[in-house]
Amino acid sequence: MTNADMSSAGRVYQNPSAPRELWFNFGWYIKTMQKFPRYDAHWMGDFINEGHYDEIASNLTKKLAHSNIGETHDELGEKAGKCCVMTCCLCCPCITCCLCLQKHGILAEQAKLSAFLAHFLVIHGIKLNMRIEFVEQKSGEVGPTWYDSKKEPLRLVAFDRQFGGPPPGCNLVIITDTAVQWPPPPPPPPPVDPSKAAEQPTGAVTGAVNGAVSWVKDAVKGAVGGAKAQSDEVQEGVQSQTKPMQQEMADGNCPTFPCCNVSQREKSGTLDTITIADEANIVAKMD
Repeated sequence: MTNADMSSAGRVYQNPSAPRELWFNFGWYIKTMQKFPRYDAHWMGDFINEGHYDEIASNLTKKLAHSNIGETHDELGEKAGKCCVMTCCLCCPCITCCLCLQKHGILAEQAKLSAFLAHFLVIHGIKLNMRIEFVEQKSGEVGPTWYDSKKEPLRLVAFDRQFGGPPPGCNLVIITDTAVQWPPPPPPPPPVDPSKAAEQPTGAVTGAVNGAVSWVKDAVKGAVGGAKAQSDEVQEGVQSQTKPMQQEMADGNCPTFPCCNVSQREKSGTLDTITIADEANIVAKMD
C-alpha cells in the first residue's frame, strides 16, 4: 500500500529557472496512479495539437498499467531504515538488495517511456523537444516557487509543504521554442451565434416591457389604495360632523334652522304655524 502524493498530478508547471520548460505531471510509476493534465487548446495549441497530446498521454498511461512497483522509492527507503534499526543492521544486506532492485525497476520504467516518446516524435515528424522525468518526493528542492497553469503554487509535502520544485512523480517535460506566458491568459469568450444574437434584443425588449407593466400595476395598486384610504378618512370626517347634528335633530333642536326647533316654537305658541318670513329665511339658508 502506498501513500504517494498525488496533489501535483494532472497539473502543468512552469520551471521558474527555465521558463521554456513545462512540466506535465501525470502521477506515479505505480499501477493505476496516473492522471494526465487535460488538454487546453487555448495555450497548448501553440506548440502541440490535441491529437498528438492525447496519443502520448494514452500510450504512457498504458505502459505504466503493467508496472510491478507498489510504492515509491522513498517509502521503501523509510521502511528499510526502520527494519535495520529493529534488527541492529542484521538485515541491511537484504534491504539494500531490495532498494537496488526497486531502483532498477523504476529506471527501467522511465527508459521504456522515454523510448516510446522518442519513437513517437520521429514517426510523427514532431520537432518539439520532450523528455520523461521521474522525481522522488524527497528529491525536490525548496527554492523558487513553481506555479501551475491556474496560478496555484507547488508545495512540497516532503518538506513541510514549503514552496519549491520540481513536482514529485512522473513528468512529461516539453521545452517550447519561446517561453509561454505564465500563467496562461484566460480563453476569450465563445463567439455568439448570429441567429441567437438576433433573438437577444427581442428578449431584452420583452423584459423591459414586462418590467414597465409590472411597475405600472404596482403604481395603480398604490394609487387605488391611497384613494381608498383617503375616501375612508373623508367618510369618517363626515360621520363625525353629522352624528351630533342628527342627535340634536332627534332631540328636536335644529342647529341650522332655529325656526324648526320644537322647543322654541312651543314657547312662542307657533308649534303648528310657520310664517312666510320663516319660510323665506329657510330658503335663503338653503341657497
